[in-house]
Amino acid sequence: MDNLTGTVWRVTGARAVDAEGREHPSPLGPAPMGIIEFGSERMMGAIGDGRAPSGPGQAPRRYFSYTGSYRFDGDRLVVDSDAATSADLLSPQVRGVRFEGESRMVLIPPPREGNITVEIYWERLR
Repeated sequence: MDNLTGTVWRVTGARAVDAEGREHPSPLGPAPMGIIEFGSERMMGAIGDGRAPSGPGQAPRRYFSYTGSYRFDGDRLVVDSDAATSADLLSPQVRGVRFEGESRMVLIPPPREGNITVEIYWERLR
């Protein structure tokens, strides 16, 4: 797929692995939820840990969202974020992109601390 315009996706899962291929806990917990919509000029995305509210001793749940203009070349998505839930997202957000068939998209942010790579899986809704 070389054009994301007009598509809407919902998150179906996330996986985190280190350089040696060892699994790590997903940064979005065991039940991620989220949605991305690509308009003709801008995108909007929101994603978070969909577990019930955490109690004492449980890791806090994560949530983030951003919106902005975007460029997509078939392999890489760059969003020039101009509104976001945190200031560190107000910079170009670069994601590797891989498609598995017509209905599954995998977004791959840059490696995190400890050289951990995250893959976020999305199902096409339209």
